[in-house]
Amino acid sequence: MWDWEKNEGWKFLRLENGIPTIYKRFLANCKYSGFENKILPINATTSVGIKLLQRLFNQRRISELPNYIYLDSAHEKDETFIELSLCWDCLVNNGILFGDDWGWEAVKEDVIKFSNTIKDKTNYENLHKINTLVSGSQIINDNILLYNGQWILFKK
Repeated sequence: MWDWEKNEGWKFLRLENGIPTIYKRFLANCKYSGFENKILPINATTSVGIKLLQRLFNQRRISELPNYIYLDSAHEKDETFIELSLCWDCLVNNGILFGDDWGWEAVKEDVIKFSNTIKDKTNYENLHKINTLVSGSQIINDNILLYNGQWILFKK
């Protein structure tokens, strides 16, 4: 996104004093939608944030690990795989790990590579149930639900 910011028509970062406002907009959207008490926003890298969640849980400062994790990955080959592994380990049983940008080759390759490592830890019942409920979805690599550029993995 930093690289794209140089283009005149596209200003996604909306820099203020050289700092992206994405995080501020995320917090405002959480509050506006009434989810401020259900979402724990952590302004950190995925690896730092996931390790912090696990530490807070082990210290009993939060009562449970996440049921759902939406991963807006680094979009870099192999780094996305590492983030997927960390997030999967942090999810509770019957949790859902999902994200976007299936069209990015690095994301797609790493999600597929990761899905091969969790075949025996996939909740196929939920996968197939959701696939039948969501028109236009498809199953990729036996255990990835794909819908409109969003990928979803179901943990057993």
